[in-house]
Amino acid sequence: MIRIKSHKRTAPVTILGIGDHLCKIESVEPCFNTENVDVPWTDRTPQIAIKYVSGGKSITQWVALKGYIQIEDSSRDSDVFKAHPISGIKYMVVDGRRVEDKEKTKIGLLILAHIAYCSGVENDSEIELSDLVGRELLIRVGHHAGQLKVIKTFKRK
Repeated sequence: MIRIKSHKRTAPVTILGIGDHLCKIESVEPCFNTENVDVPWTDRTPQIAIKYVSGGKSITQWVALKGYIQIEDSSRDSDVFKAHPISGIKYMVVDGRRVEDKEKTKIGLLILAHIAYCSGVENDSEIELSDLVGRELLIRVGHHAGQLKVIKTFKRK
C-alpha cells in the first residue's frame, strides 16, 4: 500500500480560465504537433502556436496548417484508413503518410485570417504572422475534448 500526505497546492494558476478575455498576442511561432502516443503514420502536422496573455495568465492556441482526409470523406472501399489511438478518428494513409484534404487545409488559414481581423488588421490586408505579436483581441476559453482551449476570437469592442 502507498501512503501519501495531503498537500495544499501553492503554485499559482497561470492558465486563462473559462470565459471571455481581452488578451495581447505574446508570440506567434511555427511548430509541428508532437504526438504523445504512437500513431500509425509518419507525417507530423505543421501548426502555428499563438500565445495569448492577460493579467499574468496565458493560453496557447495551436492552428493546424494541414487537414487530412477522414473515413467519412471517402466512399471507396479500396482506401486504407488508420485510427488515431486516442481520438479514434480514422485518416486515409498512403505509404505511411496521411493524405491531405485541400479544403480542410484552407480552414487553418481562414482561422489565422480571422485572428488577424479580430486583432485589428484591416479586412483583406496582408501581413506577416509575426506582425500579430503585440496586438489585442478578445478570446473565449472553453472546454473541448477535456481540455481548456481557445474556442473563439472576437474583435475588440
